[in-house]
Amino acid sequence: MGLGWSANESSSDTTHSDALRWDSEGNYHPTRADINVVRNGLLHLGLPTELALVILDLAEYWTREVLCEREGILTVAASSCPRNSSSWCYIASPPLERRPRKIHFVIVSRDQGWGGPPDCRHTFRGSFSWTEVALMRPRRIALDKEQPTDVFPWVGHARSGNFVDVTARQDAADDIDLDDPDHELVNLQGSTHGVLQYNLVAMPQSRQYVVEWRDDDNDEPVWGNWSEETGAGYGGGFVRAIEVGDSIAVFARAKYPGWANHLLRVRIEIFTD
Repeated sequence: MGLGWSANESSSDTTHSDALRWDSEGNYHPTRADINVVRNGLLHLGLPTELALVILDLAEYWTREVLCEREGILTVAASSCPRNSSSWCYIASPPLERRPRKIHFVIVSRDQGWGGPPDCRHTFRGSFSWTEVALMRPRRIALDKEQPTDVFPWVGHARSGNFVDVTARQDAADDIDLDDPDHELVNLQGSTHGVLQYNLVAMPQSRQYVVEWRDDDNDEPVWGNWSEETGAGYGGGFVRAIEVGDSIAVFARAKYPGWANHLLRVRIEIFTD
């Protein structure tokens, strides 16, 4: 007699809302209870635990969580800064409680709607309006609170719902200042911040961009580089570098006179096994 199993035997958990299972595009995402039901079902059929986990992994049968989301217009204009380069933190996530397998970034943004070389308009080439991302880690050794410091705790302020100016001083080596007294920057392949998504050049209407980074992304193309076809940054190594307790920060950036970035919305979704 063959082995049989029905999901109804174990799927009586009603503590999870259907809203957790279906996203706005109609895609299904299992809850933690759903994953346990399927795993137990595979084990009930006689599969070894290792094989059951491999099947779930290959199917990407992972939970989806909206780590953080923000809506609200932030306009960053390069010409407003002495060095014609402006950087603002739009959102910083709460500390991650689990290491993700993949991340979806949903960005709604546009540039100033004009300018750029004629052959670059409505493409990503020659764009100087973009979003960036950085990984922030709690400091293992806290800074001496007795010492006077002018380092601003921007991560905490961004988590509290504030737009935070992280534009560097005019004489600084980098044009973005991410020093924080409570967090240290995670360095990936020699860089502490990298391209998330460029805006299309000279587009007056906002666009929604979705960028997916995974823990099995290759290190090549290098983190910080980006695709001229999609405008999305390559996340090689970013997801693998995440540790429990880290925060993800997203920045609006614009560089050179006349360039601006209108950032309207950011949502960060994480998928965990």
